[in-house]
Amino acid sequence: MANASEKKRLQENEKILQTLKQLIAGFGLYYIIVRIILQYSSFGIWSFLGFLLITAVNVFVFVSMTSAAKPSYDPSTGELENGGQDLHKGLYEYYWDLLYITWFIQVTTTYSNYFWLFFLLIPGYGLWRLWWDLVKPWIFNEGMFAKPEEVESSSSRKKRDLSDRRGFRQVRK
Repeated sequence: MANASEKKRLQENEKILQTLKQLIAGFGLYYIIVRIILQYSSFGIWSFLGFLLITAVNVFVFVSMTSAAKPSYDPSTGELENGGQDLHKGLYEYYWDLLYITWFIQVTTTYSNYFWLFFLLIPGYGLWRLWWDLVKPWIFNEGMFAKPEEVESSSSRKKRDLSDRRGFRQVRK
């Protein structure tokens, strides 16, 4: 028997996916009407390739979220076992950020082609996270890359700080 939280998550996921489908279709239709039909004279090959990139990102995110939200049922009883993953936690937070950037670009490129440069935020953020989470700690022996003898426990650090303060007070008297 599925508990109430799984049923609730299943309903939430269905609602999210329906809204997401409508938003993707709405932004796509807006771009097609404004950029391709109304501003046809300035629509070139690069704009077309950008539109294909935006469409690919939207489809990738939607398909990924749909597969993650897929519920699982007990084969013998047919009852709900798992209502799917939560689409607002973990990796899916980045998917939402990707969608927001893509939709922003889709709307703003109808006014200026310079807004395509906002797509550079995505690899820029990836490189920034790569530096702070992996490369910098590896180079400077921080975090999980630190040698065990170099890692100082918080209790020994507190004791050292306390003894430093006491020594400072004694010198000051």
